[in-house]
Amino acid sequence: MLGLLSRQARSCNGAKRNSDSTIEYIVRRCHEANVKVLLNPAPAADLNPEWLELATYITPNEHELSALYLINLLRKHC
Repeated sequence: MLGLLSRQARSCNGAKRNSDSTIEYIVRRCHEANVKVLLNPAPAADLNPEWLELATYITPNEHELSALYLINLLRKHC
């Protein structure tokens, strides 16, 4: 079983379809149940870093990967 999560999903009125609290709940529950999670980290700038640790796979594009790298680097050295 694989849980697929994307923070970019939007309803027809432009509102986020998947709120961060919903994604956090799903990532945690899947992790606890040993269900693999594929996380689309967009937008990476305000991503909860714990989700990356709990997700089995992430699918960043090159810009998101750069942002995630810089965020991680700053957290380690600041």
